[in-house]
Amino acid sequence: LARADQVLERLGDSITPAVTLSLRAWIRTTYAFERLTDDPGRAIAEAAELAARARQAAPFHATALAVNSVIEAYLDRDQIAYDLARQAVMADGQNPLARLSLSRALAGIDRLEQSASEAQAGLGQALSSLNPANWHLGIGVAKMRAGDLPAAIHHLEAVHRFAPDNRPALRFLAALRYAVKDQAGARDALRALQRLEPDFSLDLMGSDGYPVDTLRR
Repeated sequence: LARADQVLERLGDSITPAVTLSLRAWIRTTYAFERLTDDPGRAIAEAAELAARARQAAPFHATALAVNSVIEAYLDRDQIAYDLARQAVMADGQNPLARLSLSRALAGIDRLEQSASEAQAGLGQALSSLNPANWHLGIGVAKMRAGDLPAAIHHLEAVHRFAPDNRPALRFLAALRYAVKDQAGARDALRALQRLEPDFSLDLMGSDGYPVDTLRR
């Protein structure tokens, strides 16, 4: 992620600034969501600043709108996130970040069936083959919030196969497997988290600063 950010920064205005700035903002949201930084608040603030510059460069660019939506969702401004994501899809319905942001935003406003359907449709797009884990994560979270735990586990296990170091998937898997009385599977997910996060503990996972707001809800 750091190397990608450096490459994008060097590219500067040599390609579409709205894209390079938005992708640099996306990287920072990943730092916050996956707990790859000691200061997630600062990462999100930097993401918001880069995303604002992207919108200034191209106010109606689908990628810029989509990344702004993801940042607003992180800040629990769910209706704003949905409005931005919807604008992103209207600007470019084939943009994978636009579809992904809409799936996430729909989950934020409790339109769970639509959220899962949007992610499932995104999974069928050609570009989804670059990172299918993102789409399975969206479907899994929507299914979990809708109470369909077996389907949620199925999609989150797919995330883990495609991206073994995806921390959000492991957090969900630990909780969901425990909920369906698969204690061995829950332990496996927790051990995998501990390998990725050396300071991990159940007490830490239960603290307000740990990024599991969806599980808390």
